[in-house]
Amino acid sequence: MHLKLMVVILATIVSGQQTVWPRTEERFLCSPPVVHIHNYLDKQEQSDQPEASQVDQLRNHLTQLQERMDSLQTNRSKQDIHIAELQEQVKNLTTELSILKQACSKTCRETDEQLTCPSGYEQFQDRCFKFSTDTKTYSEARSTCQAAGGHLALVKDEATNTFVATRLLTMYTSSSYRQIYFGMTDQVQEGTWVWDDGTLLSGWSNWHPGVPGHASSTEDCAEWRPGQFGLEWNDDQCYYSQYYVCEISATVP
Repeated sequence: MHLKLMVVILATIVSGQQTVWPRTEERFLCSPPVVHIHNYLDKQEQSDQPEASQVDQLRNHLTQLQERMDSLQTNRSKQDIHIAELQEQVKNLTTELSILKQACSKTCRETDEQLTCPSGYEQFQDRCFKFSTDTKTYSEARSTCQAAGGHLALVKDEATNTFVATRLLTMYTSSSYRQIYFGMTDQVQEGTWVWDDGTLLSGWSNWHPGVPGHASSTEDCAEWRPGQFGLEWNDDQCYYSQYYVCEISATVP
């Protein structure tokens, strides 16, 4: 802008001078500078127009970016608030869960203390187990347990299995007698093991390595047998005469 102002001033001075030209040729030769200056100003103004347009575009783009950044910042603030609210809810739910667990544990203990088992059975939580003193085939053992109002033992979780297996090791000292039936078979469909209450085997199990046997095997009944880590599950012929464990539900006297 300063350069343009100086050029305009210079042009004004030059054009305003009252010079007496001695000859027409000299006047002709000296007149072009004024014309050249005006041409330069016109070109300069034309060249400034694209620059101004670019500046406007950049300014608009910058404004849009600023608005976008403000919007993102607002959303971030809202998300931070939402996360804080969720964290507070998780904290409250964790506290409530802890209180409920304590109350449930107390109630379960009181309930277990009130439950009893018939004579000849041993209690574990809300169930009663009877360890046979005679041997039977799987079918005979199942019928005996059902006649007593129960079924062959269902050791679906590690805690129950550990309780029963530990008692078996103390009751049957001879290794030849430590093959004991519990309530699970794949007699209906080979390879599909079903508990005696009709539920499928899923989740935790305690099979001996390499067991169950092949799909064509006739070893369809589950039993405990000695293994590397105590009594482990095995599949065996159902017609063998073996010890067995019955189970019934504990009751309130």
